[in-house]
Amino acid sequence: MIVFAWLFLEAYWSGQKMFLADEMKKTVFERVFLRDDHLINPSERVRTRWYAKSETLRVLLESFSERFTDTEDVIEGYNRPSLNVEERGS
Repeated sequence: MIVFAWLFLEAYWSGQKMFLADEMKKTVFERVFLRDDHLINPSERVRTRWYAKSETLRVLLESFSERFTDTEDVIEGYNRPSLNVEERGS
């Protein structure tokens, strides 16, 4: 019984780490898009969204440093095959 509980918790923590890594990647791509949009067509609305996305990224990075304590965890979360840019052909 204890083994099943441990496996469940391990799977839950792994899923949380992958979700956080996915959110960070999504936020970074959105932030780059907003930055480029602001540089091409400067407007207050885009600048505000760019800065808000930067703040969101800061919060995610703080959470990342708290949850990913092992180097192997970082590599696993970052290099997931389903999100690897080289494998998608982008």
